[in-house]
Amino acid sequence: MALAGCSTASTTGTTVSTTTSPSLTTTTLEPGVGATVSLSDGDGAGDTFTVTLVKVIQAANPARPSDAAPPADRLVGVLVKITGRAGSYNDDARHAVTVIGSDDDTYVAGAEKLKGCAGFAHDGLFNVDEGQSVTGCVTIVIKKSVRVETVEWTPPGQDLLDNIGRWRIA
Repeated sequence: MALAGCSTASTTGTTVSTTTSPSLTTTTLEPGVGATVSLSDGDGAGDTFTVTLVKVIQAANPARPSDAAPPADRLVGVLVKITGRAGSYNDDARHAVTVIGSDDDTYVAGAEKLKGCAGFAHDGLFNVDEGQSVTGCVTIVIKKSVRVETVEWTPPGQDLLDNIGRWRIA
């Protein structure tokens, strides 16, 4: 049942509710690695998909020396699986994935390649139709002294809290 001003994102094994009203928005954070979140692409066409946070590699290795992080930073790999549920969804995973650190800063994806965690075939770009899946790694450069606390998936053009996937990292 849907109510005006309310939406529910479902996850594998749990349900996360997000309530949006003119004066209040509250979101319950997802559990961590392994959780699957159902989202829409927000264009009003009814395109829906799921995102599973497969793995977070806290200290990832660069694929080649030119992919190394600056001395005060480290590479983090975020492995996600996107599955089309209805319609068609295309995006750039490097724009959709962000990490919130223990310093409360938001870290965005870079173009670095990782050893042992393959990226998306077209530098982050992908398309999934109903029933199709794609899995890939997104690289984040983060300060060595900062812990990854939250991973977020934001579909294009979505600034509202009710259509963002979130996973808490222990």
